Amino acid sequence: RIRLIICALSLCFSIPAFAAPQGSYWDFNNDNLLPKFGTGDLFIFSASIGTSSDGWGSGTLVGAVGATGPGDSKDFLYLIAAVDVVDLDIYHLDFSGQTGVTLSFAIRSDELFELAEYLAVSYDIGDGFTGGQILTSPDTDWGLRTVTFGGALDGKSDVTIRIESAAALDIGHHLEFDNIYAVPEPSALISVAIGGIFLLPFFRKKASARYFE
Repeated sequence: RIRLIICALSLCFSIPAFAAPQGSYWDFNNDNLLPKFGTGDLFIFSASIGTSSDGWGSGTLVGAVGATGPGDSKDFLYLIAAVDVVDLDIYHLDFSGQTGVTLSFAIRSDELFELAEYLAVSYDIGDGFTGGQILTSPDTDWGLRTVTFGGALDGKSDVTIRIESAAALDIGHHLEFDNIYAVPEPSALISVAIGGIFLLPFFRKKASARYFE
């Protein structure tokens, strides 16, 4: 009976975790920077030495969470630029009581000419940006970039994550972002597993009793 009670409690605590999406997610749909779910405020800084503009593009299902269509994306266009920089800063992320944070996002880029391109992710937990990870530069087609932070963000309540893109000597550079998702590792599966472990001997006893009836 004690095992059954522990199992039931584990399942009860896991059901809300399965029902509600975890983490924070931005899909840019309806041309806005508000999160679809979760905490955090997204701020975009864009600058260039040259002619540029930004707006909204056609999104993608790459990296999408619960989407039924591609929706919208955040779009940047640099006609002629000696240097261009885009920072996507996500402020006030709350990972209290959570571990194993991962960031993923969809990105694509095309250009007529470009000397060099740079893509990186870093974080700030109160003492300045650190932990920079350089990622593979984007391709013409949509691709998913994923970053793990080890235990650096575990249990932190006020985190900023920065996605930084930069390019040099580019002509007709078109850059798009979509489906930004910062999520801790799921805890619901752990609860279900614990419940299952406690329940297994109960089922074995039941099966044995039926066999010898």
